[in-house]
Amino acid sequence: MENSNTGSPASAHDRSWMNTSLSPDERAGLVLAQLTLEEKIGMVHGKSNDAYAMVAIPRLGIPALTMTDGPTGINEGQATSLPAPIGLAATWDLAAAEQYGELLASEAQATGHNVFLAPCLDLARVPAYGRLFEAFGEDPILTGQMAVRSIQSVQRHHIVATWSVQTNGWEIASGDYQVYVGASLRDIRLTGTLRVDQPGKE
Repeated sequence: MENSNTGSPASAHDRSWMNTSLSPDERAGLVLAQLTLEEKIGMVHGKSNDAYAMVAIPRLGIPALTMTDGPTGINEGQATSLPAPIGLAATWDLAAAEQYGELLASEAQATGHNVFLAPCLDLARVPAYGRLFEAFGEDPILTGQMAVRSIQSVQRHHIVATWSVQTNGWEIASGDYQVYVGASLRDIRLTGTLRVDQPGKE
């Protein structure tokens, strides 16, 4: 679905959501109020035949979003196939995690992407789970610390890092998950997530 803007142009003076002194929630609320229904649908739908790209909305200063998958490196264009994140975590080397993020960011820029769909914060609970290599292993604290360093490196280059925590220990088939709730979710699985959401806070 291509997006054709129907709202009136907003001048730089009117773009109060560009005020960085406001909180992210305040800024989001201000720009959301300016979006037309068609623009909102376009932002969740993506371009025609390409869900990994979203059109720009110039009148509101919203850039086009070009997303790329992979926790193990950019999976579009010519890019490096990196060692699996679970191998990175096995080093316990936070400086290496920062370098990992730096490389991801530079290759995202080189391939024309500004949104990186990683890292994965899911925890390794079932050895047979075939996507364990995409995350940082079974320890929630190590997972959080490695992810924070990688994300900070990516974001320094103005690339969006959309970390994910799937809370599934075993993906039987695409779309079918074993989901953890209650104490397991709070005390184990969200421990690493909170370190990413609020780095520096325990």
